[in-house]
Amino acid sequence: MEVYTDERGQTLVLDENKKLSLYTSNFRSSILNEGKDPGQWISRDSHLYYIKDSCLYLSVANQLKPVLCPAPSNIMGVNEHLVWCDDVEQIRIYSLDEELCIDVFPWAGTPVLNVVGDTNKIIVLFEDRFIDLCNDLDPVSFPYKATDACIWNNSVLISSKSSGIWVFRNGKLRKLFVPGIMVPQSIEEMALMRESLWIKAQGGDLFHFDLDRQILNPVAISVDNFAVDSWNVVHYSSGKKLYTDPGFIHNVQPKLVIDQLTINGREFEAADSMAIYQGDVLQLRSSAYYPDASRTIVCEYQLNGGSWQRYDTDFLLSFEEARPYVLSLRCGLDGESMSFVRSFKCDVQQKLSLSLWPYVLAVVLIVFSLLGLAWWSAESRNSKLEERHKALEMKLSLMRERQKFQQSRMSPHFLFNALNGIKGLVADNENKIARQAIDGFARIMRTILEDSEKERIELGDELKFLKAYLSLEQIIRNSSFEYRIEDNSSANCSLPPMMIQPFIENAIIHGISKVEGAGRIRLAIEDAGQYIRVTIEDNGKGFDQEGSRDHKSKAVGIFEARAAAIDKWRTMPAVRYEDIPGQGGEIIGLRCILHIAK
Repeated sequence: MEVYTDERGQTLVLDENKKLSLYTSNFRSSILNEGKDPGQWISRDSHLYYIKDSCLYLSVANQLKPVLCPAPSNIMGVNEHLVWCDDVEQIRIYSLDEELCIDVFPWAGTPVLNVVGDTNKIIVLFEDRFIDLCNDLDPVSFPYKATDACIWNNSVLISSKSSGIWVFRNGKLRKLFVPGIMVPQSIEEMALMRESLWIKAQGGDLFHFDLDRQILNPVAISVDNFAVDSWNVVHYSSGKKLYTDPGFIHNVQPKLVIDQLTINGREFEAADSMAIYQGDVLQLRSSAYYPDASRTIVCEYQLNGGSWQRYDTDFLLSFEEARPYVLSLRCGLDGESMSFVRSFKCDVQQKLSLSLWPYVLAVVLIVFSLLGLAWWSAESRNSKLEERHKALEMKLSLMRERQKFQQSRMSPHFLFNALNGIKGLVADNENKIARQAIDGFARIMRTILEDSEKERIELGDELKFLKAYLSLEQIIRNSSFEYRIEDNSSANCSLPPMMIQPFIENAIIHGISKVEGAGRIRLAIEDAGQYIRVTIEDNGKGFDQEGSRDHKSKAVGIFEARAAAIDKWRTMPAVRYEDIPGQGGEIIGLRCILHIAK
């Protein structure tokens, strides 16, 4: 597992399942994620960084604060000042202190072990050399394979796999030698915290080396990973166990972190300068951290240079006067050596409720509200009208498409029956009659094609079509019937095309074709208020004596659907059949009555 530490001195452990856990000073743990986080964690100089979705974040108070967005891809490392990444065949270094400060260092084909330093000194470490980018020096060759590097007192400390620690200072490279001290020769990793150098040797031995006093102390064995916080407390893992050693703690004051700042109950981000109104109530909640639980942390606040007031975790302030305020915070150990001061400037302004401006604003607001209400009402009416218009257009468009669809279903039905009749003439060698039938069929097909895109046609054009159709049927059936068309309707009537033809076809096929002698068909058109009434009579055997006439053909169903689509009144039946009685009560024919909306 990997061990990290944050600015509060808390230990974070990332296990093999990418589950990140937080351990406080009393080793109570809490899970920060469930192993579902695909981001990358990097710990450096007591700071914990997180990389995800092309952004670099700094972990502060268990929250992620953006540092560099967008961040470069393939980030190899980060510290308090620099970010470096592997950019194809070059190492690209970004400065976090200056947005536009970007240094590019090409060194194709050589892996980079580490980048250390700040904006004044940048060391790029390879296995066999290192480069000082800020001082523009030539690469400094290293006699052994390097593993890690750090900067201390303007010197570069370099660890190696087999020859201990080397020091580069004033242009000279020499091996670190301390009389009476056996510095580990095979070193995997180093970490520097002020004058303390932490060394992890091969095999997992962990050492603490005091650079000022030149003292080397063994700390632990079989260490897998370790991290050092800002108080020089080391956190390390061995196997599946986690340890913390505060034996080399530095004299550093507690860390003060502002957890929450609210004004009148609303949360705000703590900034160096804040605008507050007269009478507002500010509440500040903070936390202080120090690794030694035996010491007492004391926190205090001060307003405008007055006396310091102690508080535990939070306090309230009410600003009654409209003037600038300075709020300062500090903390210390056991009430002594108070330090770590942070100050906020609070510019308290007079509330609008204490001047004439609220009345002026109220009048302006009422006027604009009335104007807005009038505009909204007009827009609402226009919007409703527009929506209603669009709905009607859509309904009409749907009705038109439905009419075309039903009409397209009628045409194949007619074509099938007509072509069957012509095929019969050809089979009987009635070639002359067949040619006449084909000519008539061609004229009818031309009319059908011309009317196929029309929603409605004039009644006169429909009657011409029906006359041509009846003439074609007479030719096919060898003049076995006669017909009569009576038009008693008013002028300027229209209807959808091919509405009547299926019923005339039914009268021919199911009516007069079964009678002995000449058949008769009568077609009558007349006005019926909001409808056109169409009456079709034949001298067939009627419903009672013709079992097949009881069947409701597909053509009739299609007509009913088409008629219903254009009928806005729905006061008359679309189709009605009735037998025609003779003088003696016998059935001498069938009458079909259609009602088509105008």
